[in-house]
Amino acid sequence: MKQFFKSVIAFLLICMLCVPNLFAYGSTSVRTAKITGFSGSVSIMKSGSEKAFSPEKGMKLTHGDRIITGKDSWVKLDVDGDKELKVGEKTYISLEELTYEDGGEKTSIRLFNGDLWTNIEQKLGKDDEFEVKTPNAIMGARGTKFLVSYDEMPADGTEREGNKSTLTVLEGVVQAVATATVKVKDENGNIIEKKLTIAVSVEAGEDVELVLAKIEAELQNIADEIQEKDQEGEISLEDIQNAVTSRISQEDMDSMNVEEIDFDKLDSFSLSTILEELETEEKTDEVVDLIEHLKQLYQTTSEEEQKEEEKQETLIESISDSTKIIYEKSTSSGTSGSSSGTTNTVYPTSITFSSEQQNIILLRENTIQLSPIILPVDATNQTLTWETSNSQIVSVSGGAITGVGLGYATISAISANGLVTGTTNVVVYNDSFTMEMTTGKTMDTDYNGFVDRIAMTFSDTIKKDSIDVSSLSINPNVELYFGQISSSAIDTEAGNILNLEMTEDNEGTPIGYNSGIYGMVLGDEGVVHSLKYASAQIGEKSITDGAPPVLIAWILNFGAAEKSVELVFSEEFCTSAAIDTSKIYITDQSGNTAIPIGNSVTSSRTDEGDGSFIVDIVFDSSETPESILALEPTDGKYYIKMDSGAVMDGNYNSAVLYQNQSLQLCKAHTVDTTPPVVTGVTDEGNGFTDIAFSEFMDSSTISVTPSGTVSIAGISLIAGNKTAHVEMVNLNSGDTITIEGKDISGNSLSQVVYSYDGLCWNH
Repeated sequence: MKQFFKSVIAFLLICMLCVPNLFAYGSTSVRTAKITGFSGSVSIMKSGSEKAFSPEKGMKLTHGDRIITGKDSWVKLDVDGDKELKVGEKTYISLEELTYEDGGEKTSIRLFNGDLWTNIEQKLGKDDEFEVKTPNAIMGARGTKFLVSYDEMPADGTEREGNKSTLTVLEGVVQAVATATVKVKDENGNIIEKKLTIAVSVEAGEDVELVLAKIEAELQNIADEIQEKDQEGEISLEDIQNAVTSRISQEDMDSMNVEEIDFDKLDSFSLSTILEELETEEKTDEVVDLIEHLKQLYQTTSEEEQKEEEKQETLIESISDSTKIIYEKSTSSGTSGSSSGTTNTVYPTSITFSSEQQNIILLRENTIQLSPIILPVDATNQTLTWETSNSQIVSVSGGAITGVGLGYATISAISANGLVTGTTNVVVYNDSFTMEMTTGKTMDTDYNGFVDRIAMTFSDTIKKDSIDVSSLSINPNVELYFGQISSSAIDTEAGNILNLEMTEDNEGTPIGYNSGIYGMVLGDEGVVHSLKYASAQIGEKSITDGAPPVLIAWILNFGAAEKSVELVFSEEFCTSAAIDTSKIYITDQSGNTAIPIGNSVTSSRTDEGDGSFIVDIVFDSSETPESILALEPTDGKYYIKMDSGAVMDGNYNSAVLYQNQSLQLCKAHTVDTTPPVVTGVTDEGNGFTDIAFSEFMDSSTISVTPSGTVSIAGISLIAGNKTAHVEMVNLNSGDTITIEGKDISGNSLSQVVYSYDGLCWNH
């Protein structure tokens, strides 16, 4: 495989570590990561909470949230639409930072244990930051594909001899940084500690293993050698830097040596991830040979890992009956765990609970005994200290827990040396309790102008598998329509919220933009029950508008005598109070030279076609603003940017751009008299065909007329109303479609016919 040069990037003296408050300076907003897939045992813990949730596809996570995977498990995350994370089995990560701050996206993932795959599809902007942190290293990237793993290496049962971070780069370049401590003499001959940060560049086809103990040992040897040569005065950090740089360049420093990837050393997760990536590449002879080699290697590695797992499980089962778990009952000195005369005490390295003793539901005033699983099973000191996060909810004594009050608590079992903790969650309920619906609001989770969820909040936590929404009905209070209830589920972040997922049609009929809709929910008792087994009281409750207005499309009109910007929103609102034009910008494609519009709204109107709402912003001068012309867009088009709070509807919901994009492509900056054309028709599979147009289309005018065996089941607009997503039934070779419609300026599309040959559409 291709060889790459290796170079030292930086060597810094760190006198003091100072971490600034994330929200103390500049303008900061929170970003989210979305779960796109998962398998096996995956637990989600929200920031500041120890309660574990099960994942759901589409669930949104933000900074501070944590993910824990079990054996044979994984979870995939999408960040910003151009960054993919895949969390391997037996892995613990924290989304330490997901923000947009001072013009840049700040992303920091902390890997406590296990494996993490990262794919940054697009090169980051100059103000963006992306890093993966392990307990002993930081991996910084700009746009690349790489794997990071972290493992602790035990010396015995009492301490760790070191920890290892492994970085494997498949594409691009990643900077691996480690901070170590050395002891040197100052000018007075006193021994002092210096913290040194050293970094290496790891390129495609290379990997590096960073073991802190080895790095510190080698740095200390270098420092000692220099100290011996200069017995007078304080050691020169510049001399250390030059010595380290020389050794790394000569590959004479084992702890920082970057090498070609050795696939034989990778685990099954890393191998399977690399195989997934190779399957997407062009199948050259070299790639095909590598895929075959890795498939065989993956099979062998998986079998070896499985054998090791079975070996450990067999060992545990064989002696579990004779293993006595010792609890710390009191402060008396009668606890056992090691015989007198034992010199080496072995403490637990793992404390877990069986599936039956995780997420316990306990009736108030009842008591059960917890029985944790302690590893290694031959630990000589298995004494545990028990703690409860809320003694008013659950009390604990010697592992026996008792329901005291109503609510949640986390129970912790802690090893005698305080280094290992096992936890389980407990909810205490009461069998005589009344629950009711308190509030309800609409939501537009994918920001396309249609209400797709109604969140119903109840006075207590909803019991899983107790939901029956068959008796619910949703009635609008305005001249808009709700879709149909397609499914229901308990909210992943709050256990007392029931989410009703709504379709974007009403009994098969497409509905107009309805993000400003509100109404009533009517329902009988028995829709949901609380954890206390109480039936919810619903009756008739109001639903408020919680969905933001969405900017669907816009046009710059610089050709007429009156210069203006036309904004098309998904709902009507009071323009005089709801629009802050100083927060709306015109920009080039880079987004780095945003020009505020800074003018008043002079007119507004409702589009009679699809229910959207049009706002006209007219410039003071009849001349095109020089600041805007100075952008000189290279593609002949302008873009739009909106800050939070630029547009607010009557319920103070802040407007967003179409599909939550920060930039949206605009029409060419002249009066639009050009008719739209179809630029392509593509069979997307699974019964869907996409029709791409040259400009934004009026959704109410688009028609697709089939002939032959095919029929049209539904049409939706995507990509800023420039693509029709058509659901087709019974598509066969020889079928045709006739496409008609108008753009949002009223220019008609010339009727066009496409035919299907069994593989693709032809004009």
